[in-house]
Amino acid sequence: MRLSLPDKSLIFLLMVTIGLITWYQKGMERIMAIDLATPEFPIHLIDDRGVGGKSVATFETTDKGQVLACQLSKEYQWPFCEISVKLAEDDNPVDISRFDFIRVRMKASGPGIQNVKTYLLNYGLEYSRPGNSNTRKINQVQYDPSKESYPLDIPLKSFAVPPWWVNEMGLSPLQAAPELDRVTHLQIATGDYRSEGYHELLIESIELHGKWLSYGQVASIIIIMWVAFGFLVLVGNIIAAQRSVSSERKTKEVLQDINSALSIEKIELQEQANRDHLTGALNRMGLRSHLLHLIARNHRDKSRFSLIFIDIDHFKNINDSYGHDLGDQVLQDFAQLVEQKIRVEYFFGRWGGEEFVLLCPDTNLSQAKKVAENLRLIILTHKWPEGLQLSASFGVAEIQKAEDISSLINRADSALYLAKSQGRNRVVVSSDTQPIEES
Repeated sequence: MRLSLPDKSLIFLLMVTIGLITWYQKGMERIMAIDLATPEFPIHLIDDRGVGGKSVATFETTDKGQVLACQLSKEYQWPFCEISVKLAEDDNPVDISRFDFIRVRMKASGPGIQNVKTYLLNYGLEYSRPGNSNTRKINQVQYDPSKESYPLDIPLKSFAVPPWWVNEMGLSPLQAAPELDRVTHLQIATGDYRSEGYHELLIESIELHGKWLSYGQVASIIIIMWVAFGFLVLVGNIIAAQRSVSSERKTKEVLQDINSALSIEKIELQEQANRDHLTGALNRMGLRSHLLHLIARNHRDKSRFSLIFIDIDHFKNINDSYGHDLGDQVLQDFAQLVEQKIRVEYFFGRWGGEEFVLLCPDTNLSQAKKVAENLRLIILTHKWPEGLQLSASFGVAEIQKAEDISSLINRADSALYLAKSQGRNRVVVSSDTQPIEES
């Protein structure tokens, strides 16, 4: 049987699609090696003597790798030794956001706990200043090499921005998320709770691993190919219809079909852009759209709404004890459970990490507190994977008259912080919320 050109094109497109998916899953590896032995990456040695301490750091290259040696002294409250590796200049930073994880081959020795901190410093156009290293956003993670696999693959999504840096820079919660699109420095330092004495870090290699194309890019290529194929098939049908019928009406109907198909595809892509890839809940972009709408509505007709911050208690312990696969499953189950229990007109999304946000239109502070308390009990009694006992902390705030987004978020975030500091597994309401005047 002789195949037509559209049939051949369809088979070819199927093969290309399968090839792209297989290549993404099995290959497409992108690796950036950070070789500390080469002058390409200048190294600066730092210890706490610059802030009044007496710890002494040394650095040397051996046959086994690079060694950061530290004679740690408790003269300074937070003693440390570290190396700072320059990856790029401030005006020409490196975008590592498309990598998936950083692979380190490292061994630590010395008395007591052997925690190590890894920092990725990001030069942000909105907050960083040339030549001022303190203004680069700190993205950090801490771990004990002796308790982890070797080599250790650290997901980039594990990096977090310390709250003290956000407060010191005076940034809003919307600017507090990790950023890795303009990285200039990699730093490795002794971590918290180190004992006084002689410590060594043997750094054998550091590599960034990822894919040449992101999941979204591969999906977009496949979608575009199929949309283009459908478009060409429809255009071919139009030409055939013109030849056989010579009818302007027929041509118009086919073109309308094309526009309808493309519009549906556009709507689906827009919906994907507003959703968190892991949990399926709204992401920050999706939440921000609804939040802006509710703020505008409040300023226009004084309609009430409340915001609830939700944080899974001790989530880091789940990742540390059971691995990130179970942690991801817990996040997915958590999002699904909450969305099943809330009103259909509420908006629920993932704010970042294990933190979620619930927007409650036409809901006052007292009602929002009841919603939060109900969710707290549901989460506490739910059967979680591996028999985990899970709880969550809640911070609740109601919009005030003429209040802006940052103020509302800060109040809800402060209430959440208070809930966590009071022992977690509780609901705390923003203490300075004033009722809105009824029109």
